[in-house]
Amino acid sequence: MAMPWEVRSAIQETTRNRAPSRTIRELAEIAAGRRRSLSLVRTLASLSSEYGISSAFYWKSSPLSPYDSGYDPRTPEISAAIREITAQGFENGVHPGYETYLCPQKLSQEVEIIRHVIGQHELGGRQHYLRWCPETWLHWEQCGMLYDSTLGYADNFGFRAGTCVPYRPWLFSRNREALLIEIPLIVMDVTLIDYMNLGFERSLAVIRECVARCSSIGGVFTFLCHNTALKSNAFVDFYKQVLQILAGLTSFDLAHYSKTRN
Repeated sequence: MAMPWEVRSAIQETTRNRAPSRTIRELAEIAAGRRRSLSLVRTLASLSSEYGISSAFYWKSSPLSPYDSGYDPRTPEISAAIREITAQGFENGVHPGYETYLCPQKLSQEVEIIRHVIGQHELGGRQHYLRWCPETWLHWEQCGMLYDSTLGYADNFGFRAGTCVPYRPWLFSRNREALLIEIPLIVMDVTLIDYMNLGFERSLAVIRECVARCSSIGGVFTFLCHNTALKSNAFVDFYKQVLQILAGLTSFDLAHYSKTRN
């Protein structure tokens, strides 16, 4: 059984500082925080089911760092949650850590951990902090990834790829089309609420406009929501309104798209 990254860090801190009582407190806080985070994931799944939304849940396997929460998906509690999400018919994918950007070896290691936990080879996902450059597509392809959905703005909404239609990118370094699909990211929760400080009403107006633009050309609207955002009751109310906007729209059929393009 792999030791969780955050637990390993707490034990290492005890060894350095010889403070077992502090470690016990930290371990209790880690356990409580993990249970809370998983509860919020289940809330996301429940809301998606309620509104008939085909959500995808991306999981991490990166070590603890200033930019990564450091949970280990191989622990019984988290792997059970992944099986539960899968049993409800939702997609599970990969959310590679901060340090995997331009580091294909670390990327491959994290992807393989998630594959093992999910029990599925063909996965998609999104880079942490939206750290992306064209070479990222090649690294993801080398890992055998089915699709990427990183290409979007962190500090603004809209069409960073110039389109909302999924496509196979051109790999200029290899002078060929990529084997994976890019599903552009259109809107992220923290972009509207934190980066742009739009407030909930203006954010809903932005989302309605983006959905309308995507629908008008048969594109795909993607909305990134972090489970931690649901700690706020006000955000939960806002998110329900987002789901009401999306409810009834046709879901993107990745399997069909992949077959028709191969």
